[in-house]
Amino acid sequence: MTKEFAAWLALFAGLFLAAICWLIAYPSYAQEQQACGPRRQVIDSLKKHYGEEERWFGIATNKKATVYLLLVSKNASWTMLRVHPDVACGVASGTDSTLMFGEPA
Repeated sequence: MTKEFAAWLALFAGLFLAAICWLIAYPSYAQEQQACGPRRQVIDSLKKHYGEEERWFGIATNKKATVYLLLVSKNASWTMLRVHPDVACGVASGTDSTLMFGEPA
């Protein structure tokens, strides 16, 4: 085996290993991405498809104020959105929510 062939083989092996590592890491990166859309359209869609209504909002005071909005339906589905002035991004959603104290906010 010549030195030139060995160098090409090492380069190819390195690129192949890098591609495999990227493919393994990519699904976790994709899961971190959030679904975002026009704020009013996202809220109206959740209302139409799941019967969810806006029940609570809060402001997190981190580096800059971030508004979170919780939508809940009568069948216990819920969605948490991070809201910007014109954009809403899904943070989490689920089913089987339970009201712990008093009436819904």
